[in-house]
Amino acid sequence: MRTVFQTAGLFTVLLVIYTIYLQAFLEAVLHAPPPETPSQIMWPLAKFCLMSGAPFAAMGFANPDWKSANATPVALAAWVVVFWFVSRKYGTACPLTFALNFVPLMVSARVAHKIGRRQSAQLSRP
Repeated sequence: MRTVFQTAGLFTVLLVIYTIYLQAFLEAVLHAPPPETPSQIMWPLAKFCLMSGAPFAAMGFANPDWKSANATPVALAAWVVVFWFVSRKYGTACPLTFALNFVPLMVSARVAHKIGRRQSAQLSRP
């Protein structure tokens, strides 16, 4: 039962984070001038990767039974829901574009989960 509540909580947090990420990405693509340097793209992406990875680190730290395999479907479901809502506002766009934007978030989630699990294991050792 604990995992069900954790999954629901993670899903809700990811909906908020992914909505912010996708909205900011689309606004930048549609209305901002093209970036002049790679850092203008990488820094906002890094911030969102850190934000999206934090809940996975917390789950890995708090619950030793929580696996990365549990998190992947939750993250994908949240991304699909966000894509559906955002596509209603901006119109349908190429799903491949949205899938490619999901890749950095998924990588950060997996890395953060591993960090959380490792920290939990180190604290539980006598």
